[in-house]
Order: sequence, then structure tokens, then C-alpha cells
Amino acid sequence: MAPHATLISHSSANADIAARLCALLEAHGIRCWIAPRDITPGQSYAEEIMRGIEQSATLIVLVSAQSNLSEHVLREIEQAVRLKRPIFPLFLEDVRLNRQLDYYIAPIHWLHLS
Repeated sequence: MAPHATLISHSSANADIAARLCALLEAHGIRCWIAPRDITPGQSYAEEIMRGIEQSATLIVLVSAQSNLSEHVLREIEQAVRLKRPIFPLFLEDVRLNRQLDYYIAPIHWLHLS
């Protein structure tokens, strides 16, 4: 079993929302991996994120205008797909997905908070 139930993928512009979601989930017993909290000091950011994805059973992606432009969010989704992790898109606002994100998450059931 993965040590974390989910990794929360988000743009740094949405860090406050991601932290609140993490706190809410963990208050209900759902262990989360979230950057930068779970990045080991002195380690490679990319290496630590890969470890986080590998050690998480699922990935929640916070979708916003900022994450829609983030290459890092896209890479996290690509790795989750490669590792066959279920992905849960959570839309923070009404945003038209760029073609790359659309490719990965269009067929998945979305949850809109907007």
C-alpha cells in the first residue's frame, strides 16, 4: 500500500488552496503528499516529486488558469498516468484546458468548485 493516499498537484499560485485541501483531507484521515511541505531539504525537487507520485495511490490536480500553464503540473500528471495512478481533477475556476492537459484529463470525471 502506498504511504500516501494522494498527491496534490497544483500551481504555486494556488498553494493556499492546496494547503487548505490538504489540511481538510488529513483531518479526515486521508494522508496527502504536497510540495513544498514533503520535499526533503537539500534534495532535488524533481526527484522528491517523483518519489511523492510513486508513493501515492492517487493524484488530485487543482485545475486553474495558472496550473493550465504550468509545465510542472503537466509533468506530474504525465507521471501519474505512466504509473497508472487514478487522477482526480478539481476545477477551481472555469478554464478551457490547454491541449496537453485536455489530452490527459478530458476523459476523467471532473469536480468543479467554481
